[in-house]
Amino acid sequence: MKEIEEKLKEYNFFRCNKGSLLNLAFVDGVQDGCVIVNGERLVISRARKKEFMEELTNYLGGAM
Repeated sequence: MKEIEEKLKEYNFFRCNKGSLLNLAFVDGVQDGCVIVNGERLVISRARKKEFMEELTNYLGGAM
């Protein structure tokens, strides 16, 4: 998973937990420790939450 994560990082993918790799372009929101994508909630692991929020903020800042 780490190898794939590294290859896709330049395409705005981020691993929010042990088994989920997602494209930040499809994030609809963040609520109660979960990321919402297409109406589905994926848990953001505590260990990755800070980095995830930083990456999402950077992505959204650059997308505007």
